[in-house]
Amino acid sequence: MLSAVLTLLAGTIGLVISGGLASRPFHRPAGWTTMFSDDFNGAANSGLNRANWLYDIGTGYQGGAANWGTGEIESATDSTQNVYQDGNGHMASRRSGTVPDTGRRAA
Repeated sequence: MLSAVLTLLAGTIGLVISGGLASRPFHRPAGWTTMFSDDFNGAANSGLNRANWLYDIGTGYQGGAANWGTGEIESATDSTQNVYQDGNGHMASRRSGTVPDTGRRAA
């Protein structure tokens, strides 16, 4: 799980740094239907649109296994110090603090 989160974060950071996919036009294949979309068009350093995104906050689900059931040591947060919009159509993430904390995101 932690490996998947780190891979997702690294990919997100790479997209933000390089301009990545957000700078390329998207052409939907014939017959496909868009099920979810977010243009990340909020102001710089603003949080994600909570109508589209849910944050899993803390170290696990109420009544669930501690540390997300995987022994992870981070504490998930919705802080814009971790996950934010850059004002240029990108979602960005960064680490803060001494204990790893992530902006867990789930659509």
